[in-house]
Amino acid sequence: IEGQGSVFTLTLPLAAEGDTVSPTLQDTAAAEPPMYRPRRVLYIEDNAVNAEVMRGIFAQRPQVRLDVRATAEEGLALLAACPPGDLPNLLLLDMHLPDGDGLGVLARLKADPHTAALPVVVVSADVSAGLMDAARRAGALDYLAKPVNVGALLRLIDGLLEPAETRY
Repeated sequence: IEGQGSVFTLTLPLAAEGDTVSPTLQDTAAAEPPMYRPRRVLYIEDNAVNAEVMRGIFAQRPQVRLDVRATAEEGLALLAACPPGDLPNLLLLDMHLPDGDGLGVLARLKADPHTAALPVVVVSADVSAGLMDAARRAGALDYLAKPVNVGALLRLIDGLLEPAETRY
């Protein structure tokens, strides 16, 4: 009846005894995180919500310290201040920053002998084929779409960080 509201009933079938979470999901949830040595990751991202999401993902890897910078200049300044041989093990880079674009950051990184070998993974909501190709040609190892697939991101960072040389 109009103006009176609505009532809905939802009926779900009873699970058969022994039914569990799908094996794929169960394996992912129960898997122990790899325990490689401490690593550092820099994430250049201007959106505070995206940064917090990434912090939540990295909480699953307590051996990894995540530093976040909101602008290209802040991120590049942090890298420039690192002593030779003490750069982060990985850079996650947004493509659209308030003071420049990711391609410009990649160009500056690859042109500087201090940062040229730094592994870079782009994490961006802009998934246009042209930009993705340009980022890879500019030196990005991979290009992940936002919102990120958490399992895929963790597998990627584990694969990149586990063999990374540890400097003390």
